[in-house]
Amino acid sequence: MYIDREVFEDVMDKHGYGITETASKMDITRSYLWKILNHKQKAGSKFTAGLIKAFPNDRLESFFLR
Repeated sequence: MYIDREVFEDVMDKHGYGITETASKMDITRSYLWKILNHKQKAGSKFTAGLIKAFPNDRLESFFLR
């Protein structure tokens, strides 16, 4: 699955997080986050678990392209 970058960046902004802080909160590397956001790699279970951890009050489905 691919991430909707616009939605993801809007949520990051809402929480006041930058790329590095977001990756840290998700327990992933900054380079892995970059690959996901630029559609160089599909989001897997580690990324999804990180989304839940970093953004527990946001709807998980909203982050993914349809």
